[in-house]
Amino acid sequence: ALHLPNGQVMMTFVDVTDSVKVERALLEKNDARQKADRLKNDFVHHVSYELRSPLTNIIGFANLLGDPAFGALTQKQGEYLGYITASTNALLALINNILDLATIDAGAMTLNLGDVDIRTSMDAAAEGVQDRLVKNRISLDIRAHADIGSFVADERRLRQILFNLLSNAVGFSPPGETVTLAAERRPDAIYFRVTDRGPGIPEEAMDKVFDWFETDSMGSQHRGPGLGLSLVRSFVELHGGTVAIDSVPGKGTTVTCAFPVAQIAKQTAA
Repeated sequence: ALHLPNGQVMMTFVDVTDSVKVERALLEKNDARQKADRLKNDFVHHVSYELRSPLTNIIGFANLLGDPAFGALTQKQGEYLGYITASTNALLALINNILDLATIDAGAMTLNLGDVDIRTSMDAAAEGVQDRLVKNRISLDIRAHADIGSFVADERRLRQILFNLLSNAVGFSPPGETVTLAAERRPDAIYFRVTDRGPGIPEEAMDKVFDWFETDSMGSQHRGPGLGLSLVRSFVELHGGTVAIDSVPGKGTTVTCAFPVAQIAKQTAA
């Protein structure tokens, strides 16, 4: 209101109807998106659990079939049982990865922090890919100082990170090549590097490698990273760290995970 010299008052009105409508629409859209995210996460969790239960039974009974106490198998039966076991284990790992990513996406992932021995974690991750190393005639070179020691992290998640990086590197490596797993302690952070000598990643595909179900074969016979690198980035970032990729097409790829030692690891997903 503005008081005029002649004693009159001039009133000014501002129509905010449009602004209110826009604000309401934005709030409704945001609420709908949040509900959709909740529905998506609930669905993923439900389906993952429902799939895991019968799959666990299949794995259990397949293991029983391989027990000599239940009778000897023919060579062909043993071969087929091996295919069943490998396929069901791969499927269970995929389901667990989906469940982990959905939990992180929902902001419900909590780290179980403790003192983690670096060399032990590296050796455990290497053991997980040993069969693929032998099958594909690939050598694994583990590099870390004997006194590299330990740092605060979630041991189970760190092993998952290293296992997924090694699985990816082995999958893209030509037979007879070497994959390198290295760890280095610096004043600011603990660095883990996994290097392969595979086909490398084209520049235009670099932004996609962390996407869910990214399956570009990068010119190899491997089906692609799938969920592995998505999970790696999520778990590293939960620790307050970063992931970087250095790749040269035709020469190979190095993935570097940095875990800041001075920064308090995040307890839950952002």
